This record gives sequence, structure tokens and C-alpha cells, in this order.
Amino acid sequence: MIISGKTDIGQIRQENQDTWRAGRKGNAFAWAAVCDGMGGERAGRLASTTAIESIEHDFSQKDFSNNPADSLYTIIKKSNTAVYQAACAGGASTFGMGTTVVAAVLKDKHIFYAHVGDSRIYLFRHQTLVQLTRDHSRVQEMVEAGKITEQQAKIHPDRNRITRALGVEMDVQVDVASIPIQVRDEILLCSDGLSNQLSDEMIVQVLSQYPIYEQPEALVQLANQNGGPDNITAVVMQVTQEDING
Repeated sequence: MIISGKTDIGQIRQENQDTWRAGRKGNAFAWAAVCDGMGGERAGRLASTTAIESIEHDFSQKDFSNNPADSLYTIIKKSNTAVYQAACAGGASTFGMGTTVVAAVLKDKHIFYAHVGDSRIYLFRHQTLVQLTRDHSRVQEMVEAGKITEQQAKIHPDRNRITRALGVEMDVQVDVASIPIQVRDEILLCSDGLSNQLSDEMIVQVLSQYPIYEQPEALVQLANQNGGPDNITAVVMQVTQEDING
């Protein structure tokens, strides 16, 4: 597994409240995660940092030898508790803070992935981009109800309103799923600062034309060229022959 990532403050925001981490545990598994914080002033940064540090710590303690999906679910639930406790401890300045999260684990020739909020995970295979996650957002619910189209959702005034986030409440619903992998598959994890600014066609163009170590930088630059109104994070995981052979 080859992993490459980039985060950027964007063109307008005063602080980068996105965070990301990635790693691998020998030949056992590889992982990556992205968090996009929300909250007044620096609370969003605290939320995303608290979540990503909790996730990184728990990945270092797990071996994923039994049930990878359950292990990933537990890690995300624990990160929710960590953010919620930090929000409660901070008083009025951190009340209601939260963060989105997407996380992926390569184990046993599968990608196991989890998410809360509107950060996304995509699969890029054979020049085709597929969104694996479903946004937990108001506009996504409106699209599914037939009230607005996908194109209208991209410019809807409520497009940044999410229906789930880590740390806002004591408990949170976490979506977990998995797919089998193939050699040269790429898994893209990103914040909405990227997905809101780039079409699927733009993402495919970058993933097709750049080597993996240059892809996150190229994606971030393109999002900035398109306005960069939000923090931008892109992390790409590429499956190698070694991952398939075990």
C-alpha cells in the first residue's frame, strides 16, 4: 500500500481545521483517516485534532486480526467519545463542536471504511470514480427525496449542513462497509473542501495523469484554483501487488 496526502488552508479561511493521518502496521494492515472540524473560532481545530489523535492511537493498538469492520467501528465510536468529552470540558467556547470523519483500512484484500458527516471516500478503478460513502447532510436527504437534483445540491445554501458529526452528542451512528480490492485500485479520502470544488471528471483527470505522490498536491491546487473557499484535504491510498499477494 502506497499512501500520499496533503492538507491546505484554502483561499479564504483563517485556520485549517482539517486534519489527516495514515500509517501501516508491518504487513498486517494499512490505514488512513481525514477529519474536518466544525465549531466557533478554534473549536473546529480542537475537534478534528482530538478525533484524529484518538484514531491514530487506537490504530497503533489494534491488530485487526479478528473482525476488521468491528474494530474500525469501535475506533470511530471511541473518537466520538474523546471529542464529546473535550467539548464538555472546554465550556462555552467548545460547546457543540464536532468533526466529520472518514477512515479506511486495508486488510485481508479488502478496504474496510467508516464515515460520519460529509467528508467522502472514493474508489478509483479502471479510470472510473465511484463514491463509496453517502453524505450525512441535509442536501443529500433532499436529493434522495427527489426535492432537488444533484446539480442543485452543489449550489444549495444548505449544502454545508450535516446531519451527523463526531462529538456533538454522547453517541453517534457510524456507517461501516467494505469492498474487495484489486491491484492499482486507489482510495481517495477527502474533506468537502475538495469534493465541493471539483467535479468527478476533474478528480479522474488528476488521478489518471499524476503519479500517486503528486496526486494530493494536484487535487488541492485545482480546488484552490476553483476558489478554495474551505480547507482542503486529500489522501490517496494505492493498492500494490504485495497487498494482494499478502
